[in-house]
Amino acid sequence: MAGAMKRKLGDDDDGPPAWSDQQREADYPRSKRPHTAIEPRDTTESESPLMKLLGELRNGIFELALLSNNTTGMLTINGRVRVTKRDPKRALSCRPWREPALLRTSKQIRHEAISIYYLGHHLDVRTRSNEIDKPNLWLRRIVEQLGGRCPSFHLRVVSCTWDDVAAWLHLAKFAYESSGWKIDLGEMAARYRHILFTVADGNRYYQSALSEVVELGLTSGKLGLSAEKLEEEFYFWAQTAAMSLSKGHGRKRLFASPPGSELKDANLEFMPKRRVAPGYLADEFEQVPFIADEAGNVYSA
Repeated sequence: MAGAMKRKLGDDDDGPPAWSDQQREADYPRSKRPHTAIEPRDTTESESPLMKLLGELRNGIFELALLSNNTTGMLTINGRVRVTKRDPKRALSCRPWREPALLRTSKQIRHEAISIYYLGHHLDVRTRSNEIDKPNLWLRRIVEQLGGRCPSFHLRVVSCTWDDVAAWLHLAKFAYESSGWKIDLGEMAARYRHILFTVADGNRYYQSALSEVVELGLTSGKLGLSAEKLEEEFYFWAQTAAMSLSKGHGRKRLFASPPGSELKDANLEFMPKRRVAPGYLADEFEQVPFIADEAGNVYSA
């Protein structure tokens, strides 16, 4: 019977003998998966046909692709660095614009074509007085990518208030940094001068004040002053300007106080909130305080 057929283990019977790892490996060898070396990627097959062309031919293609699609040759940057492209059919309208897809294809193509794109356009930077740090950072990155060369640009301060005086430090820093840039005027060189900074027309008080801030930044850069020293000079100017605005010193004051100004203290926080009407649609400005000649030298107009 099945129950009787089973063999009972005794005390001296410990079951099947224990095999060592060496015996088990010899009797039942493990099946090893063969490993194949990873072959290097064939770059000749993955390389773009465009990059196989001569450099001169590639540059010609880049120019046709990046410059021919903008009839105005101007890229407008409003407010918080929102780039727009002007529609030539509608003078007062702008449509969203971003960098061409060609510049985002690969690092090598961007490295070769970015100078053609930015040095071939005139950058029209329009900003408020309390947002100058944003286009300043954006343009600084472009200059770094261009190897220290600066594209043709025009910074327009189109809206400002007296309570933004502390934020005008970014304008001084912008002028301070641009004083050391090598401005590549391109086609603008034929005109022998190039507009760099203007402020909103229609209010000569802001024009005079912002012009002095730009002058402070440019002069500090030419004299080789440090950024810390520039900040000290700016805050001294701001305090002096606040006192002149509140007390009124005739022709000796830094800039004329606006009509109806009732400042009781020289502190910047008490400056009246008189905002200039935005001038985003204005193309011509009464005052062009700072320009650059064909050699890229910046000076007051």
